[in-house]
Amino acid sequence: MSIDKDHTIKELEQNDFDWILFHLKKLRTYLENKSGQKLQDIPEPKILDKYFPSALADLQSGHLNEDDLINMFGAGLGQYFEEKTEFQWVIYTDKYGNDLAVQNKKTKVIGFPLSSTAKRLTDETAGHFDSIFGSLTNWNS
Repeated sequence: MSIDKDHTIKELEQNDFDWILFHLKKLRTYLENKSGQKLQDIPEPKILDKYFPSALADLQSGHLNEDDLINMFGAGLGQYFEEKTEFQWVIYTDKYGNDLAVQNKKTKVIGFPLSSTAKRLTDETAGHFDSIFGSLTNWNS
């Protein structure tokens, strides 16, 4: 997603945090069921990469819907940025609408975890979660 020069950034409201927490809980349940292990922390991007093919198979078989897949894995990636780096969740608004994003508090670099997840459904060459994480955390560092 390209950055619109006429965009605004605002802090999340409580309902946004609640939405993220709801999808993080769904992700945790999904990953624990797939791995057979209890998660102790927010899953690393490489763990999301490991289980994404399984989620795609579940999508194809009808055991998981597209919105849940995008929202769970996108929320997981964004929350990892929030908890482990200098990024924070924000609402990015431009002429196309609103999107949940993560923004580096110092460099102001912006990433779009849900949009990045959605892109992986339609573009086989889209970046993996671990490479997206690495790219954004190394940007202007």
